[in-house]
Amino acid sequence: MKKHSKQNSAGPNLFGDNEPAPLPLPPPPAARAARAAEPARNFEHLAEVAVERPMRHTFTFGADDVHAQLVLGARVLVPFGKATAEGIYMGAKSVEEFRAAGFDASKLKPIVKVLSGESAALTPELMQLARWMARHYVCPIGMVLKSMLPAGVKASKSAKKIEFVSTHFDANQLHIHASGLAIRKKKQAAILRALAAHPLGSEVEVKTLLLEAGSNSSALKALEKSRFLKRVEKFKWAVDASQAIARSDNLVLNDEQQQALKPIEAALDEGQASGFLLQGVTGSGKTEVYLRALQKALALGRQAIVLIPEIALTPQTAGRFQSRLGRARVAVLASDEAPGQRADIWRAIRAGEIDVVVGARSALYAPLPRLGII
Repeated sequence: MKKHSKQNSAGPNLFGDNEPAPLPLPPPPAARAARAAEPARNFEHLAEVAVERPMRHTFTFGADDVHAQLVLGARVLVPFGKATAEGIYMGAKSVEEFRAAGFDASKLKPIVKVLSGESAALTPELMQLARWMARHYVCPIGMVLKSMLPAGVKASKSAKKIEFVSTHFDANQLHIHASGLAIRKKKQAAILRALAAHPLGSEVEVKTLLLEAGSNSSALKALEKSRFLKRVEKFKWAVDASQAIARSDNLVLNDEQQQALKPIEAALDEGQASGFLLQGVTGSGKTEVYLRALQKALALGRQAIVLIPEIALTPQTAGRFQSRLGRARVAVLASDEAPGQRADIWRAIRAGEIDVVVGARSALYAPLPRLGII
């Protein structure tokens, strides 16, 4: 009883007198041991990286091995704890300032590799927006940056391309060439006759042309080699954009519309940051004011974002803006698009091929370098 009472007063005895002593910790894994044995490096280039983890601050890594590949906003792979993590390159850091702050640069780890180049990097404007959002909404900057980049871009996905053919020969010339091929190369002649049925300068989908001609891809390749025709590849979204003809509505604005548009155009001319509230019931002509403001911005060489309240309204809204401004200049950036197609549209915007982006909330992250109006 005394022994039992003594144990109760002293707390539970997890290791009794007869229990063996705890085993020593196992040696570190070979990989960790190898890292520990690595000599310290004197980096000449340092990089600030926002890791895509819920961390409140950025991290510094050595960048000597990848310095030539780094561009602002590029995705990188960095060592993080016992594993690796993806992050966004935020810019270079001074070795001198890093040391002056009391840090030892020789203890830094190097960036493993660069995951994306210029075409898949966030723009400087989006980087600035991300820093502001992280401060304003008190959220990890790495998670903000992660939400700005579509998953398809990060996974290097791309939509399937569609093949088209075109020719600089008119219908009469095509029929003459077809007559010369009719005896020995009937399938090639059939393609030329089918192509002659389409307007000069138009692009015809390869699949459609071969079906009309009753021919095959071998005959098409032979004609391409002989330079009778040219083959091009386009993404589906670009094909859809080229199928509509831009039109211009010569509507006369009423007095209220003119009064609403005038200060907006003045702000665009002056290049000043301004906000306007356009009030009016349904059907009062607000959209026409938006269209005129967009046309003004485009005429000044700037770009635009058109935000809509819900994704279901995207097709009808986009159609109206595309019919006025030209579908080749307007793209829809929506979360319900297939990852590959969304990635293609994002890259086209990043390359400056699109001037107006229509979408819901995520369209705010469109990488437009000359954004002039939202």
